[in-house]
Amino acid sequence: MNKRGVTLIELLVASVFLLVALIILAWGLSSSLKASTNNYILNQANILADSQMESLRALSLGTSVNIQNPNYCVNNGKICFNLTAVRSKDPNSSCDILSVTVSDTKSPPRFKDINLQSEACQ
Repeated sequence: MNKRGVTLIELLVASVFLLVALIILAWGLSSSLKASTNNYILNQANILADSQMESLRALSLGTSVNIQNPNYCVNNGKICFNLTAVRSKDPNSSCDILSVTVSDTKSPPRFKDINLQSEACQ
């Protein structure tokens, strides 16, 4: 074996291994960033659904409300959702039915619709 230096073939093999490692690292970082972004969007949708449910609960018993906002945006308009919030009288009891639905405006959607339902009674 020649001990005077590194041959061209050895350099090419080492370069290929380094390139494969860098491609795998870049793919992993890209996947991680996409998952983090999707989790952030889902968290924002859950916060919106919870706050709308609390707004419906704050209304007095017997108050009917039907809110439909097809383009509810957060984060300076960068993330938008479809929002539906309904409070209506339950005909079978003395309670009100509360329902909140938040869905994604993107196609394909980044998360399944969030549906919250509850009752408000005296």
